[in-house]
Amino acid sequence: MHPQALNCIVVPCEDAATQGRLSFMGASIECGEFRQYIDSPDVDLNREYEYPPRYKCLSGLGVALAAIFWWLYVFGQYSPELAYLLGLIFVIGGLTYCSVHCCFYARKPANTSQPLSRREFRHVVGTTGCTAASWWYFLAGLIMHALMDFLMKTGIFYVFGYLCISATSLLYVGGMMLVTKTRWFGVKVPIKCGWVFSMLWLGGLFAILVAGILNTYELTFLWPNLDMTCNIANEMGLGPDGAQTKNRTDRGCMIFRWIQWTLTAGVNEEVLKFAVLARIRSSVHDVVNSRCLTRCLRSSNTPGVPCCAWYLKLATSPWAVVLAGMASGAGFASMENINYVSKIQAAFRGCQARGDMQSCVDQGVTWWTAAVRMRTASIHICMSGTPAVAMAYEQFIDPSEWRLKWFALLGVIVAHGTHNASPQWGNPRITLLIVIFINLQFFYWVVLLFLVEREKRGIDEWRQARLRAIAAAQQPVTSDVQLERIPSDPSVQPGDQA
Repeated sequence: MHPQALNCIVVPCEDAATQGRLSFMGASIECGEFRQYIDSPDVDLNREYEYPPRYKCLSGLGVALAAIFWWLYVFGQYSPELAYLLGLIFVIGGLTYCSVHCCFYARKPANTSQPLSRREFRHVVGTTGCTAASWWYFLAGLIMHALMDFLMKTGIFYVFGYLCISATSLLYVGGMMLVTKTRWFGVKVPIKCGWVFSMLWLGGLFAILVAGILNTYELTFLWPNLDMTCNIANEMGLGPDGAQTKNRTDRGCMIFRWIQWTLTAGVNEEVLKFAVLARIRSSVHDVVNSRCLTRCLRSSNTPGVPCCAWYLKLATSPWAVVLAGMASGAGFASMENINYVSKIQAAFRGCQARGDMQSCVDQGVTWWTAAVRMRTASIHICMSGTPAVAMAYEQFIDPSEWRLKWFALLGVIVAHGTHNASPQWGNPRITLLIVIFINLQFFYWVVLLFLVEREKRGIDEWRQARLRAIAAAQQPVTSDVQLERIPSDPSVQPGDQA
């Protein structure tokens, strides 16, 4: 029995039959592959949680904030006046919601861990509803761009630009998902598409928003004030004199601009994409003992809004961690490309309205201009996946190697800054070589992850041998430390392969 916690009230799960109605699109949580988690004492599919009585109003507030957010995201641009009003309500409501949680976190002690409820477990392994909603957004956008092409008689210009936003993400992340399902590289526990899409959305909404604010500050204020004649804002036409401002061409200025690119695009974007991986846990035990569930107010009785279990994600294998990193980069790249492709389409519309398509050609705005964004998307995906490989090794093989992920992150920060700075060096081949080098990491991961997954299976087999020895000795086990102390067959050691 688990003692009653202070941050939630245990209630019976009364809607088990209606939860996961879309599970036919993917693996159900009750399938055999998830049995090892469901049978653990850290999961109870017959319970849910609700807020303590004085905090029950947060349930309705959370649902309202979620509904307002998605309305603003989908329809906000079509009704600026209403969007401004709802945006103000969202900010006030969001600050209230977060303030209550933060005050509870600061004032109350940590609670005893409680097992995951049915809805919480569905969210930590990835809901199929997230998959269905993501595909709905994609298809709705595709139809909208097809209608624009039809009404404006532009062939497939808008559809092509839209596909350039997401094609690379589908190719890289979808390709890696397929690799995990093959006989040679397959994992025992399925990685649900909803799990990957959840990472993609957080990378596309959180990381791109915060990075955009930081990048704007540095480009428009910090670097121009440090040196008016040598800053990366001048390259982008963001200096005080616009595109007419020219940078110095001496070597010192080139080095200084490389540093600026590394600290702006490199640090801001790569660190924030990597921060998305902070929500990953490698075991159910780590999930239920996280501060999100022991220090914050907890509720799972409201469909779609399990607070705060929605934030946590259970990585069932090293492949899952790397897919999370790739999805974070894919979400970031997709949202970033929406802005760039929209500018390309706006320039094209302007030329079309003036009847002067030659001016667009002279400016480099053609049907194929949007295809450049596919290259930048691949860079984002590969660079965010590299530290994820090191993180997977740390979480599943050797926790003492925690430094690896920080060295990998430092490497991709430098690579990102070097790629952005390379066009100023006057040799396009250097930029091309950097792009090829970054993209080749994708194939390196496949080989490395195969070895890591193989080593993980050896460790799992060793643990199973330990458990069999424990069962034979009839000794109870309460921790991994005790598991290590129980003698077993000396011929089976950690890392041995079958």
